Amino acid sequence: MRRYLRKKETPPEIIEIVLERLQRLDYLNYRSFASFWVESRERFNPRGAQGLRNELREKGVEREIVEEMVDNEHDEELALRAASKKAALLLQAPTMDYMTFRNRLGGYLQRRGFSYEIVARVVRSLWQEYKENHVDEE
Repeated sequence: MRRYLRKKETPPEIIEIVLERLQRLDYLNYRSFASFWVESRERFNPRGAQGLRNELREKGVEREIVEEMVDNEHDEELALRAASKKAALLLQAPTMDYMTFRNRLGGYLQRRGFSYEIVARVVRSLWQEYKENHVDEE
């Protein structure tokens, strides 16, 4: 909030008054914000734990709160959800080979903060699923 008000060229004394009032009204609750952010990401636009940590830190949430709110426990499930739709699009290409699939889907997942190990497992799993379904259709 402080950064935003500075960008708008708000005088420093006004910034402090605004921040005090927002604190008093409990509108600047970083723990609540972080909880909302993590839940929203998990539901609508999955990110890996590292991606979530980076986003929250960029938004000014203290490291202790970030570590409390974000864990790696569901990363593989979230990566699979994030990758499924993208994989379906990639696999529509009739000449899609594993290397291209791996590079494109892997990059997509890594940009969303998933670890290399999880990305590798999810990519292999989705490719294998595609191969099994594709063989059944022929």
